Amino acid sequence: MKFYIIGNGFDLHYGLKTQYYHFKEFLSNINHEIVEKIDDLFDRYGCCIQDEEKTWSDFESNLVVFTQLDPDEIYSEVFENSEYDIEKSAYWTDPLFNADYYTEYINLLHENFNQWINSIETKITNDNIFSFNKNDFFLIFNYTDTIEKNFKISSKQVLHIHGKQGAKIIVGHNCNSKPDLLKITKNKDSDYRDISASERINSILKNSAKLYYKNSESIIKKYKNKFNSIKNYEEVVFIGFSCGEEDELYVREVFKYAKKITFYYHTEKDINNFTKLAKKHMFKYFNIIKW
Repeated sequence: MKFYIIGNGFDLHYGLKTQYYHFKEFLSNINHEIVEKIDDLFDRYGCCIQDEEKTWSDFESNLVVFTQLDPDEIYSEVFENSEYDIEKSAYWTDPLFNADYYTEYINLLHENFNQWINSIETKITNDNIFSFNKNDFFLIFNYTDTIEKNFKISSKQVLHIHGKQGAKIIVGHNCNSKPDLLKITKNKDSDYRDISASERINSILKNSAKLYYKNSESIIKKYKNKFNSIKNYEEVVFIGFSCGEEDELYVREVFKYAKKITFYYHTEKDINNFTKLAKKHMFKYFNIIKW
């Protein structure tokens, strides 16, 4: 009886197009401007990683930039193309219109991610490397239904801890920092458009920080009984799991209860990440296997 932990390397092994750059290709076909804006944000905040090397944990870590947006920079951009004379202004030259552009691309990134996930075809050719049975359990960090669809696994044996195709999806980072906001002073001399635009910008900053905050601690707490049940399994088996920065809280929780671990890795980076975490949390009972 085994407790399996499934990461994106599992889907990649079976030829599914589920890497970060596949998402970027999908997004580029819908709205290339959003891709350029996101790449610019990642680059400016020191999150430059080659697309073909980037794991989902890397991508989620990078989403912390949405808690670090510069309110003064946004304010300047919002008014840069606006008509200052309120009597001459139209909707599309109003600063609120420009501010809403930020709301659009921040929300569209999330919405199009969901759309892309739901578009992935998960039918594979089983190579029979693994033999699962009805007493095994699967903690799945992928959003795909590859396991259920191709290995005759009951939904009762599966937990998609961050959601799945056709359902609510959780994607983001674990940095619970509050964004910097504009200071707003209201008095009889205040400019209406300045106040309304500043309030809109602050609303955007709060929303972007909240939208991509995953809060893994609360997720672990929600499924505490499931993690605790790991002690009832003879072995924990990681398959295709990157053990990136955003995964550490989950891996630490697994270490608390696992008797022994077999780690099937997809890349050398996965091995390095796992062994560092094992050393950090003083877990010694593991085997590492290339597949």
